[in-house]
Amino acid sequence: MKKRLIALLSAFWLLLPLAAFAGYAGEVTGDSVNVRSGPDVNFEVLTKKDRGDMVLVREQKGEWLKIQAPWDAQAYVHADYLKPTSGDQGAITGNRVNVRANAGTEYNVIGQLDDGDMVQVIERKGAWVRIRPPEKLNAWISAGFVKEQGPEVLYDDQQQTGRTAMNMLDSIRQLEQDDPNNTELLKQEYQNLAEMFSETRAGKLAANRLEQLEQLEQAKSESIAEQDESASRTILAGEPVATGKLAETGRFFSRPGTHRLIVDGRAAYYLKSDTINLNDYVYHDVAVWGRLDRGQSRIPVIVVERVETLN
Repeated sequence: MKKRLIALLSAFWLLLPLAAFAGYAGEVTGDSVNVRSGPDVNFEVLTKKDRGDMVLVREQKGEWLKIQAPWDAQAYVHADYLKPTSGDQGAITGNRVNVRANAGTEYNVIGQLDDGDMVQVIERKGAWVRIRPPEKLNAWISAGFVKEQGPEVLYDDQQQTGRTAMNMLDSIRQLEQDDPNNTELLKQEYQNLAEMFSETRAGKLAANRLEQLEQLEQAKSESIAEQDESASRTILAGEPVATGKLAETGRFFSRPGTHRLIVDGRAAYYLKSDTINLNDYVYHDVAVWGRLDRGQSRIPVIVVERVETLN
């Protein structure tokens, strides 16, 4: 009788459905934490998250968490499968259209979209279009940098605030591109954004840009070294410091920059930036704006403020 009861209980538990993973809002506990296209350090970096940012956790795989692709993560679709509709909106024109981590078929797929799905267009790179990641796309982050905070609504609230701030930042950047010499107006706009959304990534980027503009103005007024003065004018006037092919430096901690600019087949500059994800431009021919810093390095370093692709 006892054995029969145990057998019945075992069968009962086997028939019960497995508990689904309960998604939750997680808080990032580190600075500049990589969000990747897959659960391994060899996958592409889609964006970075800072301490206090929220992520929406959907699944755990070992030491990695599958999360909803953040709103600022890079995501690309081929232009053949995207039809412009109105403004910056577009509609997907095929089924199971791959969304990739960068502009090319050699990059990993981070999800798929179907015919009629609407997306926001950010920019075009040749035959590829960068879009804002729809909610169905996923990304991965190390579980060691995420702490569970509560229900998914916490993430939704922060995302909405982040979208508003990022839209404002995009508008100010467009203003700076159209009228780069209107420094006073630009400073006021960046300051307003930094104060209103101080805890968001866009607010922090605005604060950094405000500080840079103030430093550039001070450099001009004090007539410091001719080279620094020239670099300041270059940024404000919109002329690139250099052009070439952007490449990674590799895993060398002693390098003064995270990337290199290849000119005529050799590394002519090291590049680094606190505000731009230079991985977006690896293997592309680019024009680079920024502050030239020779320092102690044999190869000069450009602190990058702006990058544009040339192909």
